[in-house]
Amino acid sequence: MSLFGLGKRSTSSMPQVGNCPNMNKCALFPRFSLETALKIWQSYYCNRNYTTCERYKKLSSGQTVPDNLLPDGRFMS
Repeated sequence: MSLFGLGKRSTSSMPQVGNCPNMNKCALFPRFSLETALKIWQSYYCNRNYTTCERYKKLSSGQTVPDNLLPDGRFMS
């Protein structure tokens, strides 16, 4: 498994849909921009595969999204 748990995945099965429509509502997005290491998350989820993001899924279904929920479903301490 690689840095941040992204591992090697086949990108052919991942939807390439562009930027997440919730970026300006996401409490975690500004933190991604401020911390260099977190830009990997931003690039992978926010700018390409937002439909696989657990934050996006919760917000889209009307659920409350915890500020520390990471896109892969884990929680940031």
